[in-house]
Amino acid sequence: MLLDLTTVASMGLFTSSFMIAFVILSLKMGILVDQYGRKEIMLIGIFFDVIRGTLTGLVPNWKWFLLIRILNGAVSSGAMLASKTILIDLVTPQQRGDAAGFIMSMSMIGRNIRPVFGGAIQWFVVSKGFSELISYRVPYFVDSLLAVVAFVMVYHFIKEPKRRSGVVKGPEIKGELPKILRIVS
Repeated sequence: MLLDLTTVASMGLFTSSFMIAFVILSLKMGILVDQYGRKEIMLIGIFFDVIRGTLTGLVPNWKWFLLIRILNGAVSSGAMLASKTILIDLVTPQQRGDAAGFIMSMSMIGRNIRPVFGGAIQWFVVSKGFSELISYRVPYFVDSLLAVVAFVMVYHFIKEPKRRSGVVKGPEIKGELPKILRIVS
């Protein structure tokens, strides 16, 4: 069966499902970030991250787990793009390379230490006598609580950056890529 956590195919599907949804919706989310504002899209993305974390902690089976993972990739693309864009907007053009490097470094550090924290939470829950199933669920609830904290902090402390009037166009791209981008977005 494909939707079985014990198969390599299912694990590959689970791990790639987030990034597939993220990549597919990134172009559309980038447009929404420009249309509706960086802070607003970031808050919407964080809000849905709270919901996603809670739902993940409550999933009844593998199919729901996979579906929520796909939705997480879709919504995360907006929040991540908005947060990166805000940081880039807040620095001078000369500092943008450093800012982009900082964002990438922090993202990679977060991705690499996240399993350590999740595992520590899971170990703590099991050591307190709860079942292994509960121990798998609790890190997602903790994630949701941290997302609530992030939501409050962004709402109160992050200001929408002033943007230049008009749309800044990038270099013209020729060939098949523009057609593909129009189809995706």
